[in-house]
Amino acid sequence: MEYIGNLDSAEQKVLVDSSLLLKTLRENCAAEPTSAADAVRVLANIRDLAYENLNQIQHEYLILLSARYLAEQAVVPTDTSWQWNPRQTGGSNEPDLQGSVSAEILVSAEITTSRRPVGTIDKRMRTTLSKLNGFSGQRFYFVRTSAMAARASTIVKANNYTISVVILPHGADEL
Repeated sequence: MEYIGNLDSAEQKVLVDSSLLLKTLRENCAAEPTSAADAVRVLANIRDLAYENLNQIQHEYLILLSARYLAEQAVVPTDTSWQWNPRQTGGSNEPDLQGSVSAEILVSAEITTSRRPVGTIDKRMRTTLSKLNGFSGQRFYFVRTSAMAARASTIVKANNYTISVVILPHGADEL
């Protein structure tokens, strides 16, 4: 896991990464395709350029919103040190976000950018919640839609997990 450091600086990095991605996409979409082959080539290029970043940049931002939420709700003290896996690079033994003071882990959290709990996303949610339930500290599962919150709450209750499901504020449904 990486230390976040200053949340404002980390959020600025999200802005820079997002702006660069948008600039690159605009450049690649500037010319109107003249054939089906040209159009498909442009679409393939856009997918190569943006596919991972579309989810990963959102994931980074939602992790930062989660840390801010936990601080604003006074779940953790002001001197909490934050660690994260910004690009979903954590292994099965690491959460997306972890807050600690000294050596004591106060919170562990998983964050999802998914909108609807269907198919693979529902299966992944079950696995993630099971993994999260084994981490130290208070456990939180942050989602961006009420549909994801409802499904996660059902899974948490059915398995007697000690996990708080939170819909992120700040218009997260619109992301």
